[in-house]
Amino acid sequence: MPAVGKVSARELTSMAALFAGVLLLSGAGIAARYFGRLLPQQKQLHALLAEMVDETA
Repeated sequence: MPAVGKVSARELTSMAALFAGVLLLSGAGIAARYFGRLLPQQKQLHALLAEMVDETA
């Protein structure tokens, strides 16, 4: 876009920084959900499954 005069270098840098920030924030949210909610739930379900297998055996 700077080659055809549609955006200045300063605006391009600002857009890239904004995109990088949004990408990092989104990744942090996904990681927080995974480690904070899904991983403990997975451990709980594995323990429940192991308990149920032990009861039937």
